[in-house]
Amino acid sequence: MINISDFIIQQMIDKNIINTQDKELYYYGIKSTINIFVNILTAIFIGVCMHKLITVLVFLSSFITLRTFTGGYHSRRKFSCYIISNSLIFMICIIMNYISTNNIKIPYLCILLFAIYTIHKLAPIGNINKPLEHTETIFFKKMVNIILTFQLLLLSIFYYFKLTYTTIIIFSLFIISMLLIVSKIKFIIISKFSKI
Repeated sequence: MINISDFIIQQMIDKNIINTQDKELYYYGIKSTINIFVNILTAIFIGVCMHKLITVLVFLSSFITLRTFTGGYHSRRKFSCYIISNSLIFMICIIMNYISTNNIKIPYLCILLFAIYTIHKLAPIGNINKPLEHTETIFFKKMVNIILTFQLLLLSIFYYFKLTYTTIIIFSLFIISMLLIVSKIKFIIISKFSKI
């Protein structure tokens, strides 16, 4: 059975849109795009089925925009990433049934401050196999600060109007901070064992 990415690449080569020597680069890009698209469609499907589409869209908007620049832990296998990501979406939809905007007090503020501090301190984190170059680090850090500031402004607006989206953004920031911590710990462990 032919892979969709292989089919698209072959069509692009046949129509002289790309050169054969660039095949691997385009293959990776198309495969990654398809994976992201499938993940987002599944998340939207979960949101529709659970009557939490707005919740899912707010979470995805908050999470994806920031995660693109923070880096952090990534699953090695695409299927594992798919299962973990969509299980997380499912859990957030369930949790949001039990949270009211009036409960957003000290615990949420502590979680938010922890997440902001962690993201500001650790991001961006490159992959151990592909560390970020100095210029990339500077650019990504700047983007993280801009997006984080925008999200905090949005969070303040949601809080003022007592919308549950406040909690969703806090969850998003917390999850990103945890992914950064896991990545940092993994990097430290690998670095120590590689010196032995």
